[in-house]
Amino acid sequence: MLFHNATLLVGVSGLAVVHWLVPWQRVRLVLLLSASLVIYGWRHWPSLFMLLASIAFNYAWGRLLEKRPERRLLVFGIVTNLSSLFWFKYAGFFWSMLPVQSAPPPPWLPLGISFFTFQVIAYLVDVYRKEIPAERSLLVFAVFKSLFAQLVAGPIVRGRDLLPQLRERRALDWAQLHSGVLLVLAGLFLKAGVADLLAPHVDHAWGQGVEVATNVAWFAVYGYAAQLLADFCGYSTMAVGFGLVFGLTLPANFVNPYGASSLREFWQRWHVTLSQWLRDYLYIPLGGNRRRPTFNLVVTMTLGGLWHGAGWTYVLWGFMHGVLLWLERTLPKLPRGAGVLVTFHVVALLWVPFRAPDFSALVTFAKRLVAPPYVWATRVDTQFVVVTALFLLLQSVWFRAFPLEKREPARWELAAAAAMFVWLLGAGVGRVDFIYFVF
Repeated sequence: MLFHNATLLVGVSGLAVVHWLVPWQRVRLVLLLSASLVIYGWRHWPSLFMLLASIAFNYAWGRLLEKRPERRLLVFGIVTNLSSLFWFKYAGFFWSMLPVQSAPPPPWLPLGISFFTFQVIAYLVDVYRKEIPAERSLLVFAVFKSLFAQLVAGPIVRGRDLLPQLRERRALDWAQLHSGVLLVLAGLFLKAGVADLLAPHVDHAWGQGVEVATNVAWFAVYGYAAQLLADFCGYSTMAVGFGLVFGLTLPANFVNPYGASSLREFWQRWHVTLSQWLRDYLYIPLGGNRRRPTFNLVVTMTLGGLWHGAGWTYVLWGFMHGVLLWLERTLPKLPRGAGVLVTFHVVALLWVPFRAPDFSALVTFAKRLVAPPYVWATRVDTQFVVVTALFLLLQSVWFRAFPLEKREPARWELAAAAAMFVWLLGAGVGRVDFIYFVF
């Protein structure tokens, strides 16, 4: 079920009322777990079996790791989780490279498997490192693993951050509830008012293939950069808002990423919880900056690209980010204004392989950007140009005006009003899935 679905919003509102009326924390957790499983299963009920199996295994394995913190047990737990991810998401990709006929790939991909697999791997590693205790309550662990706000597309929440909140019975904080509602509406505005308006234009440009005009292709580059940020930041903002509605604090996933003056800074601001996960559970264990830093950086980013999808275009996207991050270390730092401009265009152009369905489409689209003969369309959809330009120009203002850590009521009231207006205005427009739902 989509976050910007009226049925879900009404249902979650009713759940929140019951949640705060019930005085017992255990009942609250049962309500949250039940609602999370219903919301998840409503979208794709077969995925429930994978989720429940993952909950059972990782709960038991975390308890075992606490009693016997042996490296081989940790490795087995990690491999087991990665095996399910590999089977459902990557088996077909690797089978396609074999020279012989193989069994067909799995017919479906469990929703959010990339996100909740990384979440439980972090949990097992932290238990093994004795950074957190293994969770004793199966109910608490199940809510931690399946909480609807962050289950399908993050943020990737660490056990140390969420588990203590779930154990604690909290009193209703009206200011926090107020902030949560307004965050949901602000995220709704980004999704319905920006991302969903841009999506058909970007898709149309990509669908033209060799017929796409050069200026339309460039508009599609900027349009997709705006769409992706509005879409994923909109989801993450709604996720944080839903958490606050139930008295839970989830980490912010975006901090004005297109205002970054370097690629390194960009990855400290974009999909923050994934960047931190890759750093703490992949880059540093590989050796970090102490041993073979260039190799570690490129491998980490390449695997980060593969995490996004089973395709060579994702591998290329991650690899290029790794190479350019390494190259950036060897070059003098640009003045901030120039650095922001250059970094944004590097990121936006690297979204081209991220968006491309395959290498053939990537090459075709890239040629229309830079290779003659240049073809210029005399008419470009005004809505596409205006929404893209306004959002890219004002997105830094948005992050400064509405920082997640400082939720001034007056500003959020304006965001709420704008969100409701845009949502009602676009009620007749078809809802577009969140882009990161496929990952």
